[in-house]
Amino acid sequence: MDTNSRRQQLYGLLGDLPERDRPIQARKHFEEEFDGYILEKLSLDLNGIETIPAFFVRPAGLEGQ
Repeated sequence: MDTNSRRQQLYGLLGDLPERDRPIQARKHFEEEFDGYILEKLSLDLNGIETIPAFFVRPAGLEGQ
């Protein structure tokens, strides 16, 4: 089975997917700084139907770099 037919098989199993060019939107609920890192809680809108909770952790002190 070649790559294209496997890809088509996978897409068939996944069902309806959102448009690929749809912009992803994120909403930040809070940001909290800990020792050496910053934790952000987000809601991601990937498909326009429901939001997904997410956490983003980044090193502290790197703003503007």
